Amino acid sequence: MTQMSWTEFPAEDQDMARARLADSLHSIVSQRLLPRADGKGRAAALEILVATPVVRDLIRDRNRVGEIREHMAGTREQNGSQTFDQHLVDLVESGVVTSEVAVASSGDPAEFERQLKLSRKSLKGGTAAPKNAAVGSA
Repeated sequence: MTQMSWTEFPAEDQDMARARLADSLHSIVSQRLLPRADGKGRAAALEILVATPVVRDLIRDRNRVGEIREHMAGTREQNGSQTFDQHLVDLVESGVVTSEVAVASSGDPAEFERQLKLSRKSLKGGTAAPKNAAVGSA
């Protein structure tokens, strides 16, 4: 998720802008099209933010905006939000994209590789949590 620069607004209007955004936002979906592992087109990797009451509160509080990504990752199963890297892990695990493409596309390759290793360990142990398997192709 790209961070908005609140400095675009005059200081006296920033809190109002945050409140208006928080009140009007329903969700944000961002996608990147990545080459498929089978070479047949592209697959959509999605980042989804659902504007829950907690997300709205985080947007309103200038000191807590940085917690949004953590909230997205931690509430995936409850509300459908997911980080781009979470969906990249799904795409690699399902064989839709290669791990090399996913690592190169990740915003934090080292953290992504850590997530992928943890996911593979949980799959081997049979304890993997259900995932949002939304996979698109273009």
